[in-house]
Amino acid sequence: MINSSDGPPEGVPSSGVLVLSDASNGRSLVIGLFDTEDDLRTGDAALKAMDQPPDAKGDISSVEFYEVTADRCLER
Repeated sequence: MINSSDGPPEGVPSSGVLVLSDASNGRSLVIGLFDTEDDLRTGDAALKAMDQPPDAKGDISSVEFYEVTADRCLER
């Protein structure tokens, strides 16, 4: 489980994370946010070097990289 109060793992210069979960099929999509491409590459290398936590379920099925081209959050 990702606990947002813990911050990013050691060596991962992330500026945020979004986790989208579908309880009906037990799948999640984790979106890591980075301020620069260098931070992204550093974070990717650090994450690949880590062992999966013992309480983590499932496997990583793919890793893809995208640029944020729109960012709009509405007040809640």
